[in-house]
This record gives sequence, structure tokens and C-alpha cells, in this order.
Amino acid sequence: MYTGTHAESRPWNHEELALLEDVRRLLGEQTFEDAASHPDMLYRHVRGFWEKCGDDERGTYIAEGVREILEWRRSVGADSILENGFLDTHDEYYAAWPTRVYGCDRFGHPIFGERLPE
Repeated sequence: MYTGTHAESRPWNHEELALLEDVRRLLGEQTFEDAASHPDMLYRHVRGFWEKCGDDERGTYIAEGVREILEWRRSVGADSILENGFLDTHDEYYAAWPTRVYGCDRFGHPIFGERLPE
């Protein structure tokens, strides 16, 4: 049932906060702090995977998912992509796949336009 508030903007409830503390314990303080620097990722993992498993294994499942995402971010340099540039072949990419960002919708999501060659 729609309550007028999008799930992504709803505050954490008591169960989610308790699960977040469990995830903090399982990840360790430093890894959790790394994850907390990406609050949307944590938020989406907790809410998105809530139903994936039972109460007993939920914290472990989410902590492992967060750990995998953080490792992937490190391996591809996702956190430094804006400083280092997007692609070495930027011009070639956009010549083959013209794309433009037109702005954001009312929720802050980017609106992209693509024009594929005919």
C-alpha cells in the first residue's frame, strides 16, 4: 500500500537499526565506516535484501553483500572515477553511443537521453 512516502526516503525503523548494528559487528568497525561513507548503498542493502533470508542469517547475508560491493568499488576505482576520468576512450564511446544528461526528475534521479545511430 502506498503511503505517500517513498521507501527510499523513509527513516530507518527499529528492526532495520538493530540489523545495521549486527552488520556493523559482522563487518568490523573500519569496514563498516567505509560502507557508511556510502549511506545509500547500506540503505539499499538493508531494505533490498530484507526478505531474502530469515532473521537468523539476515545480518550475515547483508554484511557479505556489503563486503562484496566494497571490494568491487576498490577493484574498479569507483570512488575515484570523477578525479581520474571516466574512460580512456571517451571520444570513441560517445561517437558510437551519443548520450546526454538532461537534468534530474523530482526525486533527484538523472534523466538521460540516448541517440543510437540509424
